[in-house]
Amino acid sequence: MNEKTGLTSQIKIDPQPLKLSVDTATDWPTVIATMMVGVGSILTTLLVGWLSHANQRSQIRSATANFRHGWQVDLRQTTARFLSVVAKIHFEYDTNPEYSNSKESNKDYSDLIENQAMIELMLDTSKDYTPAIIGHLEKIIQMLRSRDVSGLTEQSNKLTSRVNKVLEQTWDDIRRDLGAKLKS
Repeated sequence: MNEKTGLTSQIKIDPQPLKLSVDTATDWPTVIATMMVGVGSILTTLLVGWLSHANQRSQIRSATANFRHGWQVDLRQTTARFLSVVAKIHFEYDTNPEYSNSKESNKDYSDLIENQAMIELMLDTSKDYTPAIIGHLEKIIQMLRSRDVSGLTEQSNKLTSRVNKVLEQTWDDIRRDLGAKLKS
């Protein structure tokens, strides 16, 4: 109460929420900076995704090339072992008349058949070269069993030549897997 006027004053609070409105201009530099950050984030994400995809494809090609190389090495070694046993048997026939009845002969033929089977199992039956290679292997074994070795060197050379072509094609496939340009 005011002593001079005798009036009392009251403050009345309205239960309605207080509404505050501030009218300011748009801060365009902040809006543009925020948009640039957003677009930059999107582009960075896309770039990282693309690089990850490219890296994964490269790793797959590298793994495929490693697999082909391992197959190539195995085919080369197994063919060399096969031809080595062929040469040993041929040499034994020429120098030892009792060779065909010996235990050594049985072991050599067993090694020969094992290497033949390994070569055949390594080949893709859908490839054009497979029947020719199998034919050379069988003909060589047939020549040794019949002791008609007059064309054995020629047959061994044909086998070697055919396997070399397969190995060269595999080498081209390896280079292609790794992204190398092939000579035309």
